[in-house]
Amino acid sequence: MDAAREPGTSLPSFIMSARHNQAARIFNIDVLTALIAILLPWTTTGVAIVGALWVVALLPSIELRPLLRSLARPISILPIALFALALIGTLCSDAAWSVRLHAVGPTAKLLILPLLFYHCERSPRGIWVFKAFLVSCIAMVLVSCLVAFYPELSAKLYFSRGGKRFRSLGEKDITFPVASNASSIAEIIAELETTRQEERAGRAMDHEREDAFERLRAAGYM
Repeated sequence: MDAAREPGTSLPSFIMSARHNQAARIFNIDVLTALIAILLPWTTTGVAIVGALWVVALLPSIELRPLLRSLARPISILPIALFALALIGTLCSDAAWSVRLHAVGPTAKLLILPLLFYHCERSPRGIWVFKAFLVSCIAMVLVSCLVAFYPELSAKLYFSRGGKRFRSLGEKDITFPVASNASSIAEIIAELETTRQEERAGRAMDHEREDAFERLRAAGYM
């Protein structure tokens, strides 16, 4: 299955030999890279978790001189420059440092790109990432088409259970169901034609003062 594996070596043994086998390290990183590509269309949280594992797996396999050569290429310099620009931009803000660092956090993800370019240059399995992402996107399209024909598959949380249902979905600790007996899409539509209840009535945040979001931003939550 892998050209770097010795004859007679099982795949699990090869994967577990990464502590002392550079080829096994690179293979494991390739697997994690492909997994990130699979998760991209489906979940941001999953991508973040596997991305963190990817960085941990990559660090012991880095060779300094090839890395520096890769970082000197324009394709690697650009994401680093964009992150630096965002970091410099925080110096012009009057917000608290916690808010500034929180705001620049998303741009830190750009720093993964130079490491990804470096790794893909030395790996013969770059096509894995393309294939994994393509298959995942096709699966997403198929699921989307299935839901389009059978909307009940994605609307179950909106259906009534025990006389209550969710009208709006959000973070579980601040989103609550409202009284309702609608247990199908047709019943929900009929209910919406007569109800005087607001769509976000179950959102705790909507019962706060008008400046609730501003106060959260100031505290560094957004």
